[in-house]
Amino acid sequence: MKAAVQHCYDAKDYPLLNSTVSVLSKKHGQLKAAVQAIVELSIVWLPEIKEKAGVERWLELVETLRGVTEGKVRTFNPTSLPEIFMIPTL
Repeated sequence: MKAAVQHCYDAKDYPLLNSTVSVLSKKHGQLKAAVQAIVELSIVWLPEIKEKAGVERWLELVETLRGVTEGKVRTFNPTSLPEIFMIPTL
């Protein structure tokens, strides 16, 4: 699963990255740890995507990650969420 997400990121195909994260997280029978690993990997890329691909692509991935993790996955201290998912004033 991580390889599929990594491949999308390496290809800089951010729409496919969002779709892959979303689809893989919804497959029945996926281990929570596997989904958590995908989310953690994607979070690492957020600053670079924001810088190189722009705020729009960054927001798309943030929204995808929010949808995937909502009520399902706790990958880090909740007090760090505002910093990681802080949406800039446009």
